[in-house]
Amino acid sequence: MKNIINKTYILLFAMIALVLNSCVEPVDLITSNVNTGGLVVPVTKNVPYKLGATASFDVTVTVPVGPAITSIEVYKVFTTVDGESSSKVLQTSIPVSGGNVSAEVETSYTLTYADLKSGITVGGSALPDDETDLSIGDSWRMEYISVMADDSRQVVNNAGTTVSVANFFAGAYISNVTYDHPTAGMQIDGVDYKKDLLALDATKCETYMSGWTDVQLYITILGPNTVIVESNPDEWDELHTIDWGTNSYDPVTGNIDIYYGYTRSNGTRKFEEHFTLR
Repeated sequence: MKNIINKTYILLFAMIALVLNSCVEPVDLITSNVNTGGLVVPVTKNVPYKLGATASFDVTVTVPVGPAITSIEVYKVFTTVDGESSSKVLQTSIPVSGGNVSAEVETSYTLTYADLKSGITVGGSALPDDETDLSIGDSWRMEYISVMADDSRQVVNNAGTTVSVANFFAGAYISNVTYDHPTAGMQIDGVDYKKDLLALDATKCETYMSGWTDVQLYITILGPNTVIVESNPDEWDELHTIDWGTNSYDPVTGNIDIYYGYTRSNGTRKFEEHFTLR
């Protein structure tokens, strides 16, 4: 008898659950009026704007296949190194004319300093006419808004392009690395790494040491043959020069060659890096 009662309760609860579930309307995840499309993918995500050395540069964006886009409105915001920002200003409008319906569209626009400063005010003041009066760490953020062809709807893209005021040698490099250990021998023999040199001030950049992404390396360039290499003294051994090469910077090619090492009880670890712009 007890088993019959238990089975009856189970059946009753199942029927109640079925009735309650039938009273709840399903969530409509796909409807005819859901806002879709408008995606823009910045190919150029970061640009180091080298003071006195950047006449102009191109920014490339890709529009994947999807609902027709009439145009891409490019807005800019300038932010100082101290965190003070301008209002949002329209930089340019890029026509797409629905070309992304049948194929991916890749397009680009060109910027100069005159373009970047146009219309920008911070604290009521325009940006300086002389770009060298900007501070390392100031930046522009380019925001992309797609105007859809079917209803003129505007779609704000999360991805954008950052243009950062940088020193003369900040940028993207290929670093060819050699690392010779005093007892274990050659640990890295001419291996290429993609590295970014990030500007800290007018003459100093930060990257990482050798192939160790968690070890900071600082490069200061005061002249073609005055290149200083340092580590973070709180986290790593003090670096010193080694006898198999001379630190140098070629202002024509942008190539940087550094030779450094650090010494422990069993000898000196020797490093050699050759940076080439990519």
